[in-house]
Amino acid sequence: MNSFTENSGQNCCQHEAIMAQLRAVPHFSEIPLDIIKVLALLCSPMNYQPGTVLFHQDDGDDKAYLIMSGKAELTRNLEGQTTKIGSLGPGAFVGALALMADVKRLFTLTASETTVCLTIRRKQFLQALEKHPSAHVFFTKVLTRSIVDWEEALLRAGTCPANSLGSTGVSLL
Repeated sequence: MNSFTENSGQNCCQHEAIMAQLRAVPHFSEIPLDIIKVLALLCSPMNYQPGTVLFHQDDGDDKAYLIMSGKAELTRNLEGQTTKIGSLGPGAFVGALALMADVKRLFTLTASETTVCLTIRRKQFLQALEKHPSAHVFFTKVLTRSIVDWEEALLRAGTCPANSLGSTGVSLL
């Protein structure tokens, strides 16, 4: 076997693994396979060492992250106080909103151990979906459902003060 064949085999296996990881994310689970293949090619694997910040609170960001291995900590700084929000590990998908629009990050995400993420940029993502409006519609529906579910969980837990929503809740926008 020559090196081209070996590399092609490795690339094929890596592409298959990326496709499987994407299909496991609810946001992508019902997107047609041909689009998943394209998205898998557009994803960039990124390695982060412990202590490396993937993104900062208040930064604009145009990409989403799928944690393949390792762990990262979500923190939020409010009035000089940094609070740990939680830990994310393999399979965690962060940044779905950034794939759809220019949004600022509400948290800081920092690798707490060696972490490998797949990243995809908004421009590439939207270009891939342009040819398949049904995939775009599905992604938007799942994203909307996750926002409403999040708000409902906050309201049930009593951790969403009435005054934090103003006169309407997120789901009423």
